[in-house]
Amino acid sequence: MTPDRNPWLESLIRPHLRPYSERAPLALESVGRLLDRLGNPQQRLRVIHIAGSKGKGSTALMVEALLQASGLRTGTFTSPHLERWSERFRIGGREISETDLEQAINALRPHVDTLNHQYPENPPSFFDVLTAMALCLFERRGVDVAIMETGIGGRCDATNIVQPEVACITNVELEHTDKLGTDLAAIAGHKAGILKPGAVAVLGSFDDDAGMVIRENVEAAGCKAAWLGQDFEIRYGGEDDNGKFIDRSGDIEIVFSLTHPGRHMAENAALAIACVTRLNEIELPRLKNAVGALARVRLPGRSEILRAAPWWIVDAAHTQRSVAALAEVLDTIPASDRHFVISLSVDKPVETLAPLLDTAASIIVTSPEPIRSMPASKLGSRISRLYPKKDVQIEIDVASALEHAKSRSGSSSLVCATGSTYMAGAARRLLLIDDQLSNSKSFLKLPRLTSSSNRCMSLSESKDRTK
Repeated sequence: MTPDRNPWLESLIRPHLRPYSERAPLALESVGRLLDRLGNPQQRLRVIHIAGSKGKGSTALMVEALLQASGLRTGTFTSPHLERWSERFRIGGREISETDLEQAINALRPHVDTLNHQYPENPPSFFDVLTAMALCLFERRGVDVAIMETGIGGRCDATNIVQPEVACITNVELEHTDKLGTDLAAIAGHKAGILKPGAVAVLGSFDDDAGMVIRENVEAAGCKAAWLGQDFEIRYGGEDDNGKFIDRSGDIEIVFSLTHPGRHMAENAALAIACVTRLNEIELPRLKNAVGALARVRLPGRSEILRAAPWWIVDAAHTQRSVAALAEVLDTIPASDRHFVISLSVDKPVETLAPLLDTAASIIVTSPEPIRSMPASKLGSRISRLYPKKDVQIEIDVASALEHAKSRSGSSSLVCATGSTYMAGAARRLLLIDDQLSNSKSFLKLPRLTSSSNRCMSLSESKDRTK
């Protein structure tokens, strides 16, 4: 087994299943049967469960950093991965080893094979197996708190087998409309499925329709709720560009700083702090000391600068909110022109990328994942129809697309690979391999500044240091 491939795991990805509306309600049944055979480890874990259209992975890693810095041992399950299967499983703040992953797969495989035979109409799915694997790993390693990120939606997601102490919903956007519904209220109903009696709900900001659905679910579950902008808030910006978390219910103020800039990241940090405070386990002085860990959180594939001169950035943006956040970050970078290497998942509209493509000097289209990525020729045709005057090129594989972008860019250009997690992961892997071969820098920290001019100055200084 290589870190980024496992034939048996990949064989569980079944692209031609029944429609989601038919099979999703049975998801908890299939993962439940698997966990029954494994002794139901989820029943012996304290859980923070996180759902949302965007930001849930970043929020999960920030929760992890806060708990670890407070002296608690964490297990963190996130998805999808950028480069390696093992990225999805973190224990004690670290990705598990390839050996740990192989042992976990081997322990589950006979149970999965048995259930495949016994229940051919509803066998354990790919995501069922990953979820069960995470829960088994976390219980066996004796974590104090398990942090579980949902896959798709929430109500019918395999991770919803847990009974959380804290359930967090970051936001709701139009996404996975073929599976979750075509309006925000329907999608919010899926996300709100993680809200359960006995849990504290930590809730971000929402459109009115989505917010009403979530509020109804909070009341139906009898959850205590903490709402961003109502029970706690975030103040972000100013001369020092620090964020300030303010909890109105407990009269708490906590100042923090982040490696990755942008108000969206500050909101994720506020949600993370609110989740940790709702555990009722960490005294305020200890939390205030722990909050410094947020400044050290690295979020691969989120506005991540891998090179300078020219700038090379990877970002997994694929929703309106995440694309807008990426566009805001790119506006701080002093580039002479912008070149985008783009891929979209099959269910995503091209119009989502408009804030980026509007500014493009050239657009190179590719397809990193044979099943989930839109064919490059189809995506290229759609972009060309929207932007008939833009330079749009099609490259079948990601390596060729990156090479093409390189040939178009000068030392002051910006090249951004984005549009999906698959795109960010494939580009990141290739760029870092190339960097290792050339012994060049593999990561540049984005500055924490507010004005465009100051950010540009700091980025220029960072560029100078890489020479």
